[in-house]
Amino acid sequence: MISLSAHRWRKVLWVFALWTFIGLTSAAQFYYSNLALEKPVAWSRSWRAALSDWYILAVLYFGAAYISRRFPLEQPFRFRHLAIHLGCSALFSVTHLAAYVLVRAVVFPADHFAFVESFTWWFVRRFYGNLIYYWTFVIVAHLLHSYQRLREREVRAAELETRLARTQLSALKSQLEPHFLFNTLNTIAELVHEDANAAEQTLTRLSELLRLSLKTTGEQEVSLQEEIAFIEPYLDIQRLRMGSRLAVCWEIDPNALPARVPNLLLQPIIENAIRHGIAPLPAGGTVTIIARCDNGQLTVAVRDTGAGITAHSDGAVKEGVGLSNLKTRLDCLYGARHQFSLRSPPQGGCEVSVRLPLHTN
Repeated sequence: MISLSAHRWRKVLWVFALWTFIGLTSAAQFYYSNLALEKPVAWSRSWRAALSDWYILAVLYFGAAYISRRFPLEQPFRFRHLAIHLGCSALFSVTHLAAYVLVRAVVFPADHFAFVESFTWWFVRRFYGNLIYYWTFVIVAHLLHSYQRLREREVRAAELETRLARTQLSALKSQLEPHFLFNTLNTIAELVHEDANAAEQTLTRLSELLRLSLKTTGEQEVSLQEEIAFIEPYLDIQRLRMGSRLAVCWEIDPNALPARVPNLLLQPIIENAIRHGIAPLPAGGTVTIIARCDNGQLTVAVRDTGAGITAHSDGAVKEGVGLSNLKTRLDCLYGARHQFSLRSPPQGGCEVSVRLPLHTN
């Protein structure tokens, strides 16, 4: 809290220094231009008048910046926003002039003060100039906001790259963890004596799985077809290990195959379904992978007939590291444009569904 407070104070001081510099520069210009015209004005009067003017503009700038964020003049362009800015620009000018007249009455108490006369005098000379100030502030606010969003996107992209690398390493780890590798090799050893062709096929699928894991390193999105090609060797090995206890059903809309999905979308979901849903049951079960397109959206779901959802004592669902990591990646990639659901279907088991914007490039 102390560090954050100090940062904010430094920011306030920098803003104050900037507007003070602008005010003093304006005062110097006014002072020397009057000297050149042989109408000298006292320096103390010049800087007091200028700083009064620019400090009021500084306060009003934040109002203009707020209106700019609330009603941006960006794509898609809205005429309603333009109309709001036109009204606010007039209000900005009138507010500035009224405040300036009142402040001058305090800064220069010796001057004759009559609000209506002073306001009218300044209104005639500066109303349209204040409109230029307003639109300049709006442009500056838009530029700063665009820069801020660019920086935020860069930070999110960097975070996503880091998380993607961690996810890929996690996937490799889950596929090569000792008990998985031991069981796979044990299956191969048994098949060597019983079915040499099946043993050879298992080795081939294991090699293909490792090759595909490394092939897409660094890619944030791949096509659904590539994602399916990656998960098929994993499922083949699991079927060899579990035999008839594991059945796999595919319900894939052909139109969904070119759609782009997050790299390693299916792997943690299917692994979770097999490990926590199917494997604990003596009779095993079925894993169904579903993909369909509708209304510009892609829905990918994995449904199992296993043990169902496990919950904590407080009722919260246990998602595990893999699903939690996937949800974070989806948030980074798509923000509010995606939906993630984990539920128990009426027929039992568990279903994980992800709904994404449909795009192919």
